[in-house]
Amino acid sequence: MNTLKPLNVAIAEAEAIAGGLRPLARLIGTNPSTLMSMREGRRTCPIGTRARLAEILGENIGVAMLLALADKLDSNDFHEAQLEVMLRSSAESLAAAEAENPASLSTGGVVWRKRRDSNPR
Repeated sequence: MNTLKPLNVAIAEAEAIAGGLRPLARLIGTNPSTLMSMREGRRTCPIGTRARLAEILGENIGVAMLLALADKLDSNDFHEAQLEVMLRSSAESLAAAEAENPASLSTGGVVWRKRRDSNPR
């Protein structure tokens, strides 16, 4: 399942799965107050925490990493804003590609097929 959720929604859903803020904080390895600050937007989410949230939610960790990197960029800086757009676009493309054909991404983009050997031994 790959939905491009905002961080506050991802934390709230992971909190529901874990059974509360304290159990989620224990799973992730952080303080409940830190998670609350991230959910309210007062603190940025470290990339590792975003990966652990994606793992708990059953999402693609690659998409979560791209989104975490995009969140760290300053949208007021022209070059960082361009990079942020590219990272978010890449995350959307990765999520769409996995939704379209999940088997091809799990094999690294290679679609394996059985074939007959022309020279049986």
